[in-house]
Amino acid sequence: MSFPFNRVFLEALRDVDFMALITLAQASATLEQFIFEQVLTPASLCQFLRENQSAFQLYQLRHRWLFTAREASYLRRLYEKYRILHGETFYEESVGVLGLLLAQTPREGFEKNFITPFTLSVPRFHKYGRVPRWEFFDLDDIRLEYWKTLRFSWLHRPNVDTMEFAWHPIYWFQRKMSSEYLRDPDFLFCKPYIDDLHACAAVMDISEGNLGAARGEGLLSVVERIRASKLKEIFRKACIRAILTHELTAYRPVWQTVSSDTFKNLFALPGWIDMWTKSELGWICAIGLTQYGGETVEPLLQQSFDNNREALIWLFLGAHHWTKDPQDPEGTNTPLPRTPDAVDEDGEIIHHGSCCGNMVWGFQEDFLTNTLGSLSQADRLWIMRKIVSLAPEFGVCADLGCNIFNYFVLGCGPDESDTMFSALLDSIIGSTLQYIFEYAISHAISLAEENGGLKCVALTSARKYSGRVDRKNLALYRLVSL
Repeated sequence: MSFPFNRVFLEALRDVDFMALITLAQASATLEQFIFEQVLTPASLCQFLRENQSAFQLYQLRHRWLFTAREASYLRRLYEKYRILHGETFYEESVGVLGLLLAQTPREGFEKNFITPFTLSVPRFHKYGRVPRWEFFDLDDIRLEYWKTLRFSWLHRPNVDTMEFAWHPIYWFQRKMSSEYLRDPDFLFCKPYIDDLHACAAVMDISEGNLGAARGEGLLSVVERIRASKLKEIFRKACIRAILTHELTAYRPVWQTVSSDTFKNLFALPGWIDMWTKSELGWICAIGLTQYGGETVEPLLQQSFDNNREALIWLFLGAHHWTKDPQDPEGTNTPLPRTPDAVDEDGEIIHHGSCCGNMVWGFQEDFLTNTLGSLSQADRLWIMRKIVSLAPEFGVCADLGCNIFNYFVLGCGPDESDTMFSALLDSIIGSTLQYIFEYAISHAISLAEENGGLKCVALTSARKYSGRVDRKNLALYRLVSL
């Protein structure tokens, strides 16, 4: 059956609202076949997931899903179609976003139908090759281990602390007995994906003793060893990011074991800058800026980016730990735990804990204040809008809105604050991340209220956005409704 006119319309809908097109495809089997085969492609699916990859992660951090259960099932159905058609080629193309779909797949999608409970004997190997200690895994144990492995997309949040040891029983079970549990090991490429994670664990060798080898100048040799490994490039880069996060993130200056010279020497490694994207370089430089300050990082920014405007965009998108406690700006007190979520009497979350509030110091403030202060208002508006527009794809921190408000709104003079605040609200309203931004900006407002920082904020134009703010019980709405 031919649809000579519909294809143009459907392709336009794909570019404007991908999920609307996927939902429309469910109207009939004929329409679904036409859309899946003639309008959508593996590349368009991967592009859609990639453009929303950070939004997915940030919503998950806030106990929500970016996609409804029905929308996620539509995406899995489309993904499975391309998996069957294109096999290994599609895995290579889509593995960077595959973890997002796996994270929102209920266990019923993976496991067989079990009528009676069972117990398996599974070895826990010691890394030095001693005789394994056999442990008993029942169905609940296996479910827990798969949940721990797939609950987050590790490629989007590479972290040593969430990676199991290479000799962990889950990997033995996955290699030897996954057919006892998985309904179809090829479903969503589940088995090859976990096999690649196992390869990462083996290359990183994340025992406490081996992690110690990455401290100080040893970081360079560990990074070079990972770069020389046979991992797929995307997994190799994730392993390096996990090691850098673990070794460079010190929660007190006196706890930092990697010198600023060693950090700078990373950028002297052959091909270092060329192996990373702009967003990844922004993430690396943001850690360096927080830990070592502008004097160390500014020359590296000049190597990595075309100008300060570009550098600031990727620094903000890649930064964690930039929201300070106003009562302890120098970080002299004990590190704070993550602030818990507050829930109202109806069970609705009315305030989220900060994304990374357990670090209460950082050396980034002088550099950011001085660099932003050297730019015109037009440049700062352009940078701020660019950060908001790129956040669904590249933002890493749920406190991004808090950081934008602190540096772009509170950081400017009273005569500019209304213009900057209005532009910020105009940018976030209608954004995929509006829900996340409203909470983060409300968090910044609450912190500023504690130390009188809101006195410099003018609200003449910003008030017109009060009716378009979604959450009426947060500090942002209260401020613009004054």
